[in-house]
Amino acid sequence: MKYLKPYDILIIFISLAGIIISMFLFRPTPENKILAVYSDGKKQTYSLGNSQFVVKNNYGSVKIKVEDARARIIDSSCPDRWCINMGWIKNPGESAVCLPSRIMIVIENKKGAGEGADAVTK
Repeated sequence: MKYLKPYDILIIFISLAGIIISMFLFRPTPENKILAVYSDGKKQTYSLGNSQFVVKNNYGSVKIKVEDARARIIDSSCPDRWCINMGWIKNPGESAVCLPSRIMIVIENKKGAGEGADAVTK
């Protein structure tokens, strides 16, 4: 500790405290998230309240369970059923896909909740 001065330790402590506090302040809340289901080139949105529903198209169907602001595929008509093993998704940007059924579920931010461009350049 010969090279650290007392103010160096203070700066390190303040920086770590700022990082930890910002992790809690800027974390997405369940109210700002939605479940987007893409099927046949169409997007349907659902709330992340507790529910179960089936999405069908010409290629197959999947049963989706939403619980505690997270979602997962719990049943599928596809032969391999790998999509069931993908597990829960809960953060914006996470997805689960059933390729044979051509259905994808994605957690997204609601409009106006951190979406859009940060800056535009020419």
